[in-house]
Amino acid sequence: MDVLNAADEVLPRPPAGMERPLFFMWILSFRAWRE
Repeated sequence: MDVLNAADEVLPRPPAGMERPLFFMWILSFRAWRE
């Protein structure tokens, strides 16, 4: 879960209702783009 923790440090927190699953999906897309 360190991916989500790292994202919290560098990204603004999403609205409460959108943290999951949209934020998690965004993280997966971001990681795929970085690789």
